[in-house]
Amino acid sequence: MTISDINKLSREELTESYMVLFDQYSQLQRLVFGQRRERFISESSPLANLFDQNNLISKVPEQQKETIAYERNKPQKSNHKGRQLLAQCTHLPVEQQILPMQQDVSSMTCIGQIVQEKLAFKPAKLYVKHYVRNKYVDPTDGKIIIADPVAEPISKCEADVSLLNFILVSKFAYHLPEYRIIEM
Repeated sequence: MTISDINKLSREELTESYMVLFDQYSQLQRLVFGQRRERFISESSPLANLFDQNNLISKVPEQQKETIAYERNKPQKSNHKGRQLLAQCTHLPVEQQILPMQQDVSSMTCIGQIVQEKLAFKPAKLYVKHYVRNKYVDPTDGKIIIADPVAEPISKCEADVSLLNFILVSKFAYHLPEYRIIEM
């Protein structure tokens, strides 16, 4: 449409063409800026086939099996040497405590020991305490029997109950700061 053609049109025709263009513009805006969602509207209602005997047995399609092969690099072993606290305490005296067995082991042969080291404390004295758990084998059925370990308040802790008690009482009952407990 040219300007001369627009001048010849009547007001009603102009408003009608304006409304058509405005509708197209609003539809275009909805397409570009509006909500996007995928909707699937089923042509047949699922309630219509609810009691149909032919559709009761549904066929499950076979799933395709896929084999996946890949290569994986195994992580390197760490150079961490583990706990080293008690290795530095060779100058401290050692107290050994052998733990009793629950079963009768008089007919069994001892095949080894499990030694667990803990750093223990007596007032004004530190020492290393060894808990020895003997291992026995039953000659009749070959079962290996080991004494039960000592109950620990903190598992895998190298500090004995006596040292933990001293630290907790000093900290919370006597209100000593940690650096003073370390200096003792």
